[in-house]
Amino acid sequence: VLGVLFYADWCASCKVLEPKLTTIKKDFGGQPVLFTRVDQTDAFTKEQSAMLADVFGIRDIYAEQEGKTGYMLLIDASTHRVLGKLTKAEGEADLKAAIAQALKG
Repeated sequence: VLGVLFYADWCASCKVLEPKLTTIKKDFGGQPVLFTRVDQTDAFTKEQSAMLADVFGIRDIYAEQEGKTGYMLLIDASTHRVLGKLTKAEGEADLKAAIAQALKG
């Protein structure tokens, strides 16, 4: 599972969601989930993020979401299917449950 945070330095929702994710990510140590982010802050970070999306084979998903920020998509790493979307509205327990569910397929 890929946990891809759509982020920007100026994003208020990111400032709420990212600390929650930082707290819970460690609970998934040893499990097949890779947490990363694509940065929409400026032209350079967008270019870098597009290249990262290519590496992961999720360019189509990235292109659909380009310019949008403040959430994490849970993506099946092999099929590239979006399994869920996490937002600042969810508490840590709900975020953990959604990631656990995504790991089950």
